[in-house]
Order: sequence, then structure tokens, then C-alpha cells
Amino acid sequence: MFRKISNNYEILKIKQVKYIYKVIERRKKWIQYSMEPELKKNRKIFLTRFFERDIFALESCNLDTLYLIGKKNLTLSNDVFNCLNPNQILAYKLGKFFGKKIYFHLKDLIYLLRSILIWVAKFIISFIDFISIVFYSIFRSINLSKKKYRKKAIYKNKSIKEIYTIFYWDEKKANSIYYYYPKYRGTNKQITFVNMFNNYKFIIKGIQDVSKEKEIIDPFDFITLSILKKSLKDLFFLYYFDLSTSKTITYGDILGIFLLTEC
Repeated sequence: MFRKISNNYEILKIKQVKYIYKVIERRKKWIQYSMEPELKKNRKIFLTRFFERDIFALESCNLDTLYLIGKKNLTLSNDVFNCLNPNQILAYKLGKFFGKKIYFHLKDLIYLLRSILIWVAKFIISFIDFISIVFYSIFRSINLSKKKYRKKAIYKNKSIKEIYTIFYWDEKKANSIYYYYPKYRGTNKQITFVNMFNNYKFIIKGIQDVSKEKEIIDPFDFITLSILKKSLKDLFFLYYFDLSTSKTITYGDILGIFLLTEC
């Protein structure tokens, strides 16, 4: 494909770049389709594809496109180059670099190193948050049977007819419910359940905030040691599955992990 393009076009315009992108996109879709039977055998893997963990997401295809164009020493027109964001420009230059066609400029190297350092910092924060949540879960599961840790909302009468699920916002706290349901009244037939935390650098902080709300519940109000053990087992299984599908990982996937702005 690239030899045919290089023989016919000295400079790639939007039409040629779009064609290369479509080919790369179709390849990723084909890999996904070929693995469909295996994915459907396991509900955990199948369900994660509908959320942010989808390892077959197509967002990285644009980075793959620019990287391969650079590596094959193809030249982009000014119209195309001026449309690129910093990540895409870096992917293009990385391709040129590994194709031994150009050397990095200092500002490109600084941008890449800065992106990697920020990723490392975020990883450390996330890991600390993860460990904190695990220990907090153990604490909650041990003390769940004690009366002082019970929430009134859990023990409402059995006439509950409506469950309202919300994202719990750091700046809104208990008023998050009214952001999603302005007409919420908070009667004995209604209950609020938090399934996600927004704008928290540390999720553990959001969990602690919700724990103070007597009329709002979250998964940690039902946690047990057996549930925690099963959840950790499932989590490690999913990451193992991601690593086991390394044949599907592309340069764009790797770049998308480390670079600052969205693809």
C-alpha cells in the first residue's frame, strides 16, 4: 500500500491520508471481529468493551496513520500538517526518527519526556489511590456489621420503588443528585446510589465523602471480604487478558498512553 502511494504521490493530501487511516481502521476492526467468539465466552471481557477499558478502541488509529506515514518517509501537504494536533505531529516525527529520516528537535524531545513524566506521576497517584481503596474496603467490610457504620438509607422500609444512580461530583457533594434529577424529592420510596466519582484526584476521597451521607449509598455500603477478593481477582484477570492480546497493540496505542493531549 505505502509503495503504491509513494510511487504515485510525492506529497500526501487529505484524501490519501484518509485512505491510509481507513485501511488501518479496517485492520483493527478485523482483529476485533476475529476475537469476537472468544470475547463472548467471558462476560467480564465482553462487558468491559462497552466502557473506557475497550482495548479495541479506534482512537489510536490516527496516531498509527501518522507514525507509519513518517516511517515510510512520505511527505504531508501543508494543509494536512496544519490540521494536526501536537500528539499527531509527534507521532509523525517519531515515525521519521525510527525510519532514520530525521532527528528529533529539542522541543519535541522535551514534549515527549514531559508527557512520560506526567504519565508516571499519574500512575503513582492512581496506584496509591488503588491501595488506599483496597485497605478502606477491608476496613468497611470488617465494620459493616457494626451499627454505627450502618446507613439509614439501606434500612429504609421495603416500599422503595425508585433507585436513582448518579455520579458524585467533588464540588456538588450531596447536591449531585439534583444535577441529574432536578425534581428529586428524597421520599421513603426513593434511594440514591453512587456508581462513579467525578473531579476527584483521589477516588478514596470521594468514597469517604459519600460515607458521611446518611441518605446516599455506594458499593462500599455492601462490601464484604469475599466480594473484595472476587473483585481483585477479576481486575487482575482483565489486565492479564489485555497483556495476552499484545499482538493487537500498535504504535498508536503505546503513544496514546503516554502523550498529553487526547488523540
